[in-house]
This record gives sequence, C-alpha cells and structure tokens, in this order.
Amino acid sequence: MLEYIAVDGSRAGSGLGALLVAAVRALAPDLPLVAETDDDAVGFYRRLGFAVVALDETDPRWPDRRRYRCTLRALNPEP
Repeated sequence: MLEYIAVDGSRAGSGLGALLVAAVRALAPDLPLVAETDDDAVGFYRRLGFAVVALDETDPRWPDRRRYRCTLRALNPEP
C-alpha cells in the first residue's frame, strides 16, 4: 500500500507526483499499487490510471471528507 505521497504546493502540477508514483512502480512492477485518498487528490490518481472506489468509512481526523481506495494493476501480474 502506498502510505503517503506529497509534493510541495509550489510544485503542484509539475509532474513530480507522477514521477514519484512511477518510481515506486518501477521498484515492484509485479505488485498492484493501492492508495487511499480524499477529494483533494482523487483526480491525481484517476489521471494516472488508478481505478477509484469510494469508501464508506471516514478518517476520524477528517470526518467530513470522502475517502477513496485507488488501485493500479500490476504491470507484470503473476499467473
């Protein structure tokens, strides 16, 4: 599971976040990437090709924010 990914606000939209995800993917191409996020970043994951599913639970730290599970299939899945 991808725990946290963040880019300084001054670099938002520069492609740096996508490069970070690509680097993680290169380390483990035979594993899917799974991230949980909220409304602020769900579009980022969609643009990278992640399948997005809304979750019923909320994060107690931000109870008013919708949560999503984002999954990117493995490049080389095991048979």
